[in-house]
Amino acid sequence: MRNAILASFDHCSSTDEKPQHDRCPVGARSWCYYQKALATGHEPGPHRTNVDTPLAADVAELVKEVYTRLAHVDLLKRCTLGKTQNANESLHSVVWSKCPKTTFVSLKRVVSATCSAVSQFNAGIKVTMTNLCEVMQVPPGAHLLASAEKADRRRLQQARRQTLAASKEARQARLVARTRAAAATSTDYAAGEF
Repeated sequence: MRNAILASFDHCSSTDEKPQHDRCPVGARSWCYYQKALATGHEPGPHRTNVDTPLAADVAELVKEVYTRLAHVDLLKRCTLGKTQNANESLHSVVWSKCPKTTFVSLKRVVSATCSAVSQFNAGIKVTMTNLCEVMQVPPGAHLLASAEKADRRRLQQARRQTLAASKEARQARLVARTRAAAATSTDYAAGEF
């Protein structure tokens, strides 16, 4: 994975004067036009017409740091364990359930949804609803409190279930199986397919 990330950078920053295709996959089926030409016995053509996403030298210097961070071993270890999702996505899902991205709303509505989601995420639905009723000077009803308690219990049960070692191992095993199946069908890195 590290090699594939750095190969894409080298490929895009290559020039006729300084070809950098050592990391690119070799063979006639390679996405790299340079390696493909070498494998088929042809002369590689000019970079300016064959590299679809060329990086100028000054831009390449600025972008190199990003590629280096993406290819860092610690980050890639997290990817192999299936820990690629940002922890904030959990909170984001609560925010967007209250205020969908697909519908235009005012800034006040987004701020209100965010505040409500943060309270719900941190303290639970029951506390959020109780505080909201208190601010509005309306006593919370028994049905509101009962349904909020039920939702909080359900959320905690789901969180406990997901933190069990067996659940984690099963998720990781499914991810590894999917990754291996995908790797078996493709011999080359092909995200951008240059």
